[in-house]
Amino acid sequence: MRTEVYEVSTVLGLCTLFAILARETRTSGTRRVLIVSINSRYPEVESWFRENQSLQDTARSTFDLVIELNDEIFPVHPSHWKYERGWTGHRKRWADLVGSRHVDILYLESIQAPPSWSLAQLFSEAEIRVYSDGLMVYSPTRVRLPKEVARRVSEVLYVDYLQGVEPLLLDEVRPRMTSLQVDELRPHFVTLERSLSTSDQREGPQAVFLGQAMANAKMMEHEAEAALYIQGMSELSKVVGPANVLFKPHTSAPTALTTDVQRGFLAATGCSLETIEGRIPIESVIDRERTVAVAGVFSTALFTVAQLFDVPAFTCGAKDVLYGLRPYENSNRIPLIAADILLPTIRSLVDASAERPHESPSVIARELADASRGSTREFRAAQIVVGYHMQPKLLPHRKDEAERLAGEGEVRYLDLYLVGRDDRSDSQRGRISRVVAETARWLARMTLDERKIRKLERHPERFFEDSRAPGARLIGRAYRRLVG
Repeated sequence: MRTEVYEVSTVLGLCTLFAILARETRTSGTRRVLIVSINSRYPEVESWFRENQSLQDTARSTFDLVIELNDEIFPVHPSHWKYERGWTGHRKRWADLVGSRHVDILYLESIQAPPSWSLAQLFSEAEIRVYSDGLMVYSPTRVRLPKEVARRVSEVLYVDYLQGVEPLLLDEVRPRMTSLQVDELRPHFVTLERSLSTSDQREGPQAVFLGQAMANAKMMEHEAEAALYIQGMSELSKVVGPANVLFKPHTSAPTALTTDVQRGFLAATGCSLETIEGRIPIESVIDRERTVAVAGVFSTALFTVAQLFDVPAFTCGAKDVLYGLRPYENSNRIPLIAADILLPTIRSLVDASAERPHESPSVIARELADASRGSTREFRAAQIVVGYHMQPKLLPHRKDEAERLAGEGEVRYLDLYLVGRDDRSDSQRGRISRVVAETARWLARMTLDERKIRKLERHPERFFEDSRAPGARLIGRAYRRLVG
């Protein structure tokens, strides 16, 4: 009996898996097991899987077994489910759950962090195939994989969001790169109830703004994220009117963000903001006849909607977010650059509409999108140069190419894209890291007993999280990065 295990944490990921499976002919004697992970940190955010009967029915008809990870590891959150040596008991339990003591192939969404990281090491015999993690597949790997994991990675399957650009994810492992066309996802976006029913009663063109979860990902403060969305939607209102601007929150964003955005939009425009339910994919509910533009900062859905429905996509604030993004290795850096290079801005749409007040917004948006579409060649150059500087130790084979592309001057805002990189030599960084690490260890030994030292070394983030000191979690992350 052949066993294949598939891990998924988003609607987009599940649709991608369906597209991958649609390409394959299922052989007899193969069992397919789906592990669903709900990674939201906010209990008030509805589950994209548990609250969607259509998705559940489709998943259960496609896979022989569906396991909900959250139930199996409770009370541990999936993002904290970290593999540890000595998980013999866990291995036996998961063999029973999966129904096989041997897993042949393991399909993972993002091998760089839990829960995928733990599954890769838990099923240590399985061949690993990594599938598209949205636009972040174009970024380099965040961490060096252990050799016993890296040698098992055979393939990266990715959706061709950027039309011909290959990912940098796992480039250091040199896996087989297999692309899927965005159109292959079309039949797998499950249509849910129409959240736009109230909009259907209104007339005229509409624009949809796609929210993300940047504060949740520690990319910026909650207030700054809300202000960015309010600014973008206020500008859109000048094109289609405030009553016809719709907001689609991210699946994992807290409801507090939506509330603040609604209040800010009302204060800015005097009009209430209509919101599309967060757990519903925009690809399932968008009104392609009336939607003249879809906008956001750097959401993957900007590219799927543009390709699936031929709706012009616009960006706002990408440069501002890039300028403050830390650390430089942050995997969101490459998707932000993709939006900045490949998409026109909302401001350009507003300016063009003001210059041509009697023309249809849909015509203006279409012409602007066609005329301002960025060069994939420029993006590819930026991807290689910035990707190398993000992870020089993982991508030494890209050094000569990166230096050549940087010297050619094809990337217009390369100086901005390189803001924040560490120009010190590897030997300098190594010496500084060793000094800081040894100092941290010495302080721990001087101030803690043996039991607490062991706890600190095993779980630095949890150790500091248990403290009531302000900023303790940040200290835990810093300790893990410097000493771990």
